[in-house]
Amino acid sequence: ELREIEWDVFNIIEKCKGHTGFDQYGIPLYDGDIKGLLVISGRRTGKSYIGISCVGHEYTFYKNNEIVVSASIETYTKSFKNQLRLGLDSLPGGVSIAGEDYPPPFSLSRIKDDWTKEIRSGIKVIKDGVATTKGHNSRIIPITYGHNPMAANGKAPSFHVFEEIGSFYNLKECYAASQPCWTNENYQFGMPYLIGTGGDMTKGTVDANDMFHNPEAYNLMGFNSEWYESPTCYFIPAWRKLTEFKNEDGSINKIMATEEI
Repeated sequence: ELREIEWDVFNIIEKCKGHTGFDQYGIPLYDGDIKGLLVISGRRTGKSYIGISCVGHEYTFYKNNEIVVSASIETYTKSFKNQLRLGLDSLPGGVSIAGEDYPPPFSLSRIKDDWTKEIRSGIKVIKDGVATTKGHNSRIIPITYGHNPMAANGKAPSFHVFEEIGSFYNLKECYAASQPCWTNENYQFGMPYLIGTGGDMTKGTVDANDMFHNPEAYNLMGFNSEWYESPTCYFIPAWRKLTEFKNEDGSINKIMATEEI
């Protein structure tokens, strides 16, 4: 089901990647500055699934690419990784012909398949007795920061997920230490995607709150809202997920959905 939320957030993600429009031939242009996106919402709004889709897309369609999935403790990335693995292992299009199975056209073989350390696409080829690796060589790297803000050092992700930022007690320190991973001198090439669940905020609330209210200071996309005078990061109110209150044009009837809550 395509909801308002997916329609909005996926478009915002493209904008964060620098999308500015299309040329005369319909080719998308990415001439704008890249920014991060911080999203706060209640449960079941789909913010994690949106991140999972982005990670799967970056991994599948771009060669020699690196994606980082991170959290303060490993528990907070477990569900994300499980759903990501399910998606990559369930791509459509596989067929069976004359008793022989052919994989989906976009599925990638993996030379590394450890969901605690690294997922790497590619195939091993032996030629003249020498083993080499061919293929996309795209990588998904799970990271647990814990007490080490420098845990992502040495990585160069095109997309970097920070899960459950409300429980990230050293979020700002980890974010600042990781910024050089997706920037090259003054140029930013990668996009951080930070997500947190309102109502499940613990030790990380102070850092997450500060970043939410000061997007410009952290090079995050800012948005005007009805609640604050200055721009904040992105918030998805609970009424927007109640699809049973759709109007004819597919938008959610705010009055009816809010009354239901």
